[in-house]
Amino acid sequence: MSIKKSIIKNGIAALFQKGIKIAEQLLLIPFFIQYWGATYYGEWLTLTIIPATLALADIGFGSATANTFLLKYAAGDKQGAANTAKTGIRIVSLLIIGAIILSAIVVLVLKYLHVFDKSVIPANEAIGAVLILLCARILNFYQVIFEAFFRAARRASISINFQTFIALSNVVVGLIIILTGGRAIDYAIGVLLVVVVLNPIYIFIATIVLGLSKTHKGIVNRKEIVPLMKTGFGYFLSPIWQAVYYQGMTFVVRITLGPIAVTIFNTVRTLVRSSSQAFAMAITAVYPDFQFELGAGNVIRAKKIFLGVLTINLLMSLIFVFGLSVWGSELYNWWTKHSLLVPNSIWMIFIFGIIFYAQWFTFSFIFEAQNTPYKNTIGGIICSTLAVTLTWILCKKNGLYGAAIGCLFFDIIMCMYMISNGIKSLKITLFDFTTILNSILQIRLKIK
Repeated sequence: MSIKKSIIKNGIAALFQKGIKIAEQLLLIPFFIQYWGATYYGEWLTLTIIPATLALADIGFGSATANTFLLKYAAGDKQGAANTAKTGIRIVSLLIIGAIILSAIVVLVLKYLHVFDKSVIPANEAIGAVLILLCARILNFYQVIFEAFFRAARRASISINFQTFIALSNVVVGLIIILTGGRAIDYAIGVLLVVVVLNPIYIFIATIVLGLSKTHKGIVNRKEIVPLMKTGFGYFLSPIWQAVYYQGMTFVVRITLGPIAVTIFNTVRTLVRSSSQAFAMAITAVYPDFQFELGAGNVIRAKKIFLGVLTINLLMSLIFVFGLSVWGSELYNWWTKHSLLVPNSIWMIFIFGIIFYAQWFTFSFIFEAQNTPYKNTIGGIICSTLAVTLTWILCKKNGLYGAAIGCLFFDIIMCMYMISNGIKSLKITLFDFTTILNSILQIRLKIK
């Protein structure tokens, strides 16, 4: 299959995936509120924080294993790739056992502290639901590794479509449980059943599609465990810096300006950042082939793919800036039912940041593809810390303008950092930019 056809297939699959993801996030909410009530549903959302947090227990090991495996396979080292997969699966299995034990201990400690007694959901039901949901989240550790099998086989669209089917299954099962009077523990059991039934099928298909096990029998390489753990910790830092930035900014606005400012800040940021879904779809479409070409040493092809998606995302960012500048306020007022007033100047500051966000977000995937996460996450930690600190200072003097400027500041410095390191990592030259620009102007951009 040509790279162009592969990217088109991945793009179509990514489009459906995003649609189902949005449905998964938004469709069930009205049913939850109607059948469970706002209070009960609010308690459920609070309880899900525990599984979401402990689900990070693999400390990025799955991503490190997947990317190491893919790069070895693409480079022709199939035996090394088989060994990495075997080692990674063995360690992930141990991590799953450890995470389940850790989860049980945490839940028991919370029960001892009578945390669940304060919940609207009965204590036993809450504990059971949390434990079941924890098991479901933890069993998904395997999925990251086997996703790399599809990318290695140049059949990433199959993986994307199957993950979409899993998400759709969660929506359908969730709706059935809610409409038939199921409560929190029933919903948790439904989520676990989807994982237990569909994940083994996903793994089986991944193994068959790649076919590596037929020719190369992997062995556990103990010397590879420590490097994988170090790389995995780099991936683990990604949600850390994102929490520092997103939650830190919200906290600063709350402390300095109050709850109404928090509502305005988060709703405006959410609407503006909705553009990220479009940028993510473009990256999802090209990422499997981009990473494979890097691993195979085809740097010129990899640069063509990357510069192509960078150009697409930059053009889309300009479209979003124009669209939100013209119709954004009306859309926001309709969405919030005219309950919040946002000055136009603050609105424009947030919108202007989209241009910088589109660039640094695209460049960040170079480091993931190269399996060098620290270049991404260390920059994220530094930039997010600086942005939160600046926002704290500016909010005290300038109110919401300070928060908007803080967000723009983050996108600008993050953009400078990512572009600088990305150009060095991929060895992008001015000639590369000139070539891609010439192709666009002639409407002849082709990836062969």
